[in-house]
Amino acid sequence: MIDFRCHKCNKLLGRYRDCRELEIKCPRCGQKNHLREKGLHTALKRGSNSREP
Repeated sequence: MIDFRCHKCNKLLGRYRDCRELEIKCPRCGQKNHLREKGLHTALKRGSNSREP
């Protein structure tokens, strides 16, 4: 299991496994926290690099 913490105050919001996308609003500070699957981010990044001359 992987900890999912608030990006602003570091409060533990939950734990996940095999999650593609997750969005949680922190009850302590109100920050909206968004997680996306790493494979999707890498694929998008590769696609943008291939367009460069």
